[in-house]
Amino acid sequence: MQNFDQEFKILDDIENAEEIYEKSLNVIQESMKDVIQELLILIDNKPHLVYIHSMDIKKGKVEYDYSTLSELPPNILEPHIEKCIKAQIENTRVKSKSIFDIFKGH
Repeated sequence: MQNFDQEFKILDDIENAEEIYEKSLNVIQESMKDVIQELLILIDNKPHLVYIHSMDIKKGKVEYDYSTLSELPPNILEPHIEKCIKAQIENTRVKSKSIFDIFKGH
């Protein structure tokens, strides 16, 4: 899980609004450059935004790197992240038996 404390410290040292906007935009762009997916997870009816930076499946286990500003401990948040990723994978599996199936019904 990534930590954004250094980026927030940069913002503490800024004085005018325009400079704050520009520095904030730079911090956001830098922190989002390797985000491949955003997840909005509801836990106890409270939203938690999670940014997925990498994802892989090895031997049936989902491996991922993420960042979040959620204050939930990882042991509470991570099972929900994994459940979302697995649900997406299940919903996108291709079930065609043959390439010729695309011509059926035409």
